[in-house]
Amino acid sequence: MTDRKVVLVIGPQFCGTKLAASICKTFFGCTGEVWDGHTPSPLDKSSNLVIRFSYPTIWRPHYSEVVEKKTKYANGIEFRNTGWVNIDKLISSVKKLYAPKNIHILIPIRDFSSVVKSGVRQGMKLEAIKALHLLSVEFMINLIKDCNTKNIQTHWLSYEFLTYDPATCISLLSNEINLPIILSEKDFNKKCSKIIPRNKFHVDSNNDLDYKPANHLL
Repeated sequence: MTDRKVVLVIGPQFCGTKLAASICKTFFGCTGEVWDGHTPSPLDKSSNLVIRFSYPTIWRPHYSEVVEKKTKYANGIEFRNTGWVNIDKLISSVKKLYAPKNIHILIPIRDFSSVVKSGVRQGMKLEAIKALHLLSVEFMINLIKDCNTKNIQTHWLSYEFLTYDPATCISLLSNEINLPIILSEKDFNKKCSKIIPRNKFHVDSNNDLDYKPANHLL
């Protein structure tokens, strides 16, 4: 595929990066995984690709070339042994492995209160998730500024728009990234129906025992 695209899904934790990667696979036919750092085989030259990293991620030795193991501080809180994406190294690696015609960075963003509630429901301390999210948003803003000077397209993806009107949001995203939807109208609507809003679920529910992880696989 001489005009292949690579979509890098990079966003703050608890903002829907797995869902965004699953959409690229299901609706646009991209090859890849929804889990952090799983890169498709360079031998596969037949399809567009999606690669996902949440920010920060769990540091693993096998992708240490593009993710740095650092200790960071925010509001007096220490975050140690976490992995922080080095975007220059990631883009360089993608170009070397896949020689794409275009690289797009897709950044899911979500209502702050819902991010915090989601993080707390998944075991983080309240002040820690607040500080971590602010670090992550700062990284995303700097990433956009940096990519604007490197001819790499960045795209915000509103979690709220996506989950409350999946059909419209995905259709607009398809046009923006120039990746056609590969599903029939029937299958498109069926898959869209599986994308369910969860903000109210996090805010309303007070019982940790009734927490159910989101289904990211469409």
